[in-house]
Amino acid sequence: MRIKIGLPPDGSFLSTVMYEGLAKLVASSSSANIRNGVLELDDDAFVKAFLDVKEKLPKEVDINGRKVRIGKGLELPTTGKNDKSGVEGIFKGIGMEPPADPNKKLRYEEFLKALAKAAEDNPSTLIPKNDVSLMLSVVKGSLTVGNPSKKPLKFSLFKSIDRYTAYLVSELRGAGPNVGFQMSFWTSLIALLGLYEGYVGRVGDAYVFLFIEPHKITEALYAYIKGLSPKEVVKRYLTARDVGIDRIGEVLPLAFIRHALLARAILDVDLMNALRRTNLDRLDLKVVRLHVEGNTYKVYAEIPLTITAYRNGKFSELLPKLSKHVTADSPIIKCIVKLVQKGTGLKGVKPCDENDEILKAIDNLYRFAALNDAEALYNYVKSLEEAAKILEAQGDPQEMKKVKIYRALAGSLI
Repeated sequence: MRIKIGLPPDGSFLSTVMYEGLAKLVASSSSANIRNGVLELDDDAFVKAFLDVKEKLPKEVDINGRKVRIGKGLELPTTGKNDKSGVEGIFKGIGMEPPADPNKKLRYEEFLKALAKAAEDNPSTLIPKNDVSLMLSVVKGSLTVGNPSKKPLKFSLFKSIDRYTAYLVSELRGAGPNVGFQMSFWTSLIALLGLYEGYVGRVGDAYVFLFIEPHKITEALYAYIKGLSPKEVVKRYLTARDVGIDRIGEVLPLAFIRHALLARAILDVDLMNALRRTNLDRLDLKVVRLHVEGNTYKVYAEIPLTITAYRNGKFSELLPKLSKHVTADSPIIKCIVKLVQKGTGLKGVKPCDENDEILKAIDNLYRFAALNDAEALYNYVKSLEEAAKILEAQGDPQEMKKVKIYRALAGSLI
């Protein structure tokens, strides 16, 4: 299989998802070579990729008489009527009947289940007969990703988010004021793989993703890391990134508090060790928080996240201690999680009385972790002490344990 790559790794949502999908295909192929912008993979790379997806998709298991969903899903919904051509195109493309009501909203997970079944029962439908084009062009007034076809697939997800601001004027010339958006069957499959690979989870009406920055995948494809094949580099990136998905998934509400999320990730020993095990010095990631509003999708936050395997100086000395401050069961993290849960409308959640000081603390912890700011570390310790004083003044016996923990954490850094 040959994929002609012409989509710029510009950081737009479409580009990010597409390069993530390409990374999955590369990792699923026995070999991968790129020459003059043409990526050569096994003919059955799509089949292997969706068979791997099948193993990860949620399954219902019985635990003590209760049905529990275990696995990784993709709860993000389609918009219904606006995605009709996309829904029908995916199902018909693999020889399956589309849902009885294609205007009904579906979870993107349903596409993945169907494609995983096709990979197992009808694999020939997932083997391209011609080269796959990952190029941008304008066809009949619509920006098209992939080879133009008589029945292109349309998904509101990509049109709503990017609004074409990332695309060059030259790419839009001739599209007119009301530019449309459409994809080929094969580029839709790449996008679905990318969405699934980067998905972390859901908080309220927000869907959180952790993607590898597209420029890093481009570097991997051209094997800029000496002595390693593109496939090996991509697999290492995906392995380390998957650790990040697990760690962020443990405290998903932190995606609403930028510095809390970054502090936890930067100080996460497991994530650093994952980089070291794969012999990577750094990994450039991006957290995306996507919200569904009616029939549109909006990105409320894009948080760049760079993880380095090695750090020197005071940070390196304190890392073993600081990593304990941002574990999922740390009172600091629990306090921030409660604040977000209350803000997203979760009932029965009582925010911490010391919230203001904890938010100051996490902001200073981030500044120290990211910038080696010694004064920020001092202010972090100070905020922990102030949080302890607030609880101590209230005299609630149930809060005294937390007072001791705050002071113990602060004392470990002095």
